[in-house]
Amino acid sequence: MPPDGFVPPPLDAEEAGKPEIKPEPVLPEQGRAIRYVAPTDGPIDVDRGAPLDSPQSDRVAGLQGEMLEPARELETYLATSNGYRGLSPSLQKFRTALDRPAAELRDGDIELLYARGIRIQMAYDDLQEEIRRDEAPPEDRRLRAPMQVLLQLHGPFLQTTVRGLELYEQTDRDRRTLAEELALKEM
Repeated sequence: MPPDGFVPPPLDAEEAGKPEIKPEPVLPEQGRAIRYVAPTDGPIDVDRGAPLDSPQSDRVAGLQGEMLEPARELETYLATSNGYRGLSPSLQKFRTALDRPAAELRDGDIELLYARGIRIQMAYDDLQEEIRRDEAPPEDRRLRAPMQVLLQLHGPFLQTTVRGLELYEQTDRDRRTLAEELALKEM
């Protein structure tokens, strides 16, 4: 018997044959990095943050096509080349995160694109090192040109949003030495 003395009523004949309905699962504990939402019309999902306001969404849309074009060119080229396989996973994840209507992008998507852009840069840097050691074929324009466009537009693209600006400002702060930080505060 439960401690409060509650006794559930007996089941009637109709309810006795039905499966027991289990309660909804509780949301995982909310953290600073990953937050969850429980929409009324679907399963628990990762909270992608606040939607971008209209001016931010419009600015993102302006550069989004310019980012998607070289990303798609690279995916097409990498699918036909065995020499640069290390770039494909990072590029595919980036392009997938980028390839959604600008009006649907949220703060969390900007964070994800920031992180995935860094991964592309790291994979490209690794490839350059492999080429220097003759472990990968020389880079040609079908790889170099769209990669340079993608990498050079990544920062300006993300900085069209408030969250992107915050991420780049935090990165700048993290890279500064204590002396540089103190000098900035004195200005």
